[in-house]
Amino acid sequence: REEEALLSLVPHDAAGTEKATHDLPDVIKLRWESGGRVELPPFPSDPHERAATAELLVTALGRQLEYQKEARSTCSAVVMAGEDQVGASAVRRASMVMAMQEREGVILTRALQQVAEGG
Repeated sequence: REEEALLSLVPHDAAGTEKATHDLPDVIKLRWESGGRVELPPFPSDPHERAATAELLVTALGRQLEYQKEARSTCSAVVMAGEDQVGASAVRRASMVMAMQEREGVILTRALQQVAEGG
C-alpha cells in the first residue's frame, strides 16, 4: 500500500472564511518516493515566490502536525478508558486512528525536513 498524507494549505480563521492566496491546490497529497523522500510540489525559481511557498508549506505542516498530536491524545484517552467504559468498537477505531496518524506524522515530519533543506 502506498503511504501518503493529505495536507491542507488553506488556513481557516474562527469563521472558516480565510482563504490562502497561492498557486498551489488547496489540498496536496504528500507521497513517499523511493529513497525515503516525500514528493513535494515544485518550488518556484523566483526567490521571493520560493520563500513564500516554503513559508506556506512550513505553516501548513506545523498546523497538521499539531492537529495530529491532538487526535492522538484524544484517541489515547479512548484506548485508556477501555472497552468496559467506551466499548470494544470505539477502542479498536481509536487504535486504528492512532496508527494511521503515526504513519502520516512520519511523512509530514520528513516533508518539513525537506522544506528546511530547500525542497
